[in-house]
Amino acid sequence: AEGVVGESQPGFNTLMMNHQGTRFSFEAFSRGWTNRLDLYSYTVVDYDLDGDPDIIGNGSVGPVQVFENHRAAGKGWLGLQLRDEVGNRRGVGSRLILDVDGRSLTREVKLSGGYQSFDDLSLRVGLGAAASANHLEVVWPDGKRTTVAGPFSSGHEYRVTRLAAASIPPRVH
Repeated sequence: AEGVVGESQPGFNTLMMNHQGTRFSFEAFSRGWTNRLDLYSYTVVDYDLDGDPDIIGNGSVGPVQVFENHRAAGKGWLGLQLRDEVGNRRGVGSRLILDVDGRSLTREVKLSGGYQSFDDLSLRVGLGAAASANHLEVVWPDGKRTTVAGPFSSGHEYRVTRLAAASIPPRVH
């Protein structure tokens, strides 16, 4: 979504495919994104609660557009939410680091997503073929760290709550 009326290159409804961190390729319409209406704003959210990110967008003409992702369905994923009674309530600015089969996966809780857009505060992390994550570390915006032992089973949502009282350990739901 670029917030501009009219076609330009790479254009609207742009999808850039990441090739294992080595390069990106332009895939806008080769992946079935055939709607040529421009999007002013969007959000990436798992609206159908199947573990993969979907896109809901709003353009200058036409109705709200929903791009439902079926690509990751059936693969491993975790849903993660933060609650912070010490800092900002939803943990915006926190980093979550998951250990999955010896690999470190990092996600950041943020609100901005682009021009007039936002991100969902509930994170989705793809696990691929892994059945679980071994442990989770949260780096809160104030720099303090919380480590929670797993396993965290694939296909479930978890919430980590940092409580105001320093002597009470964080809760995982």
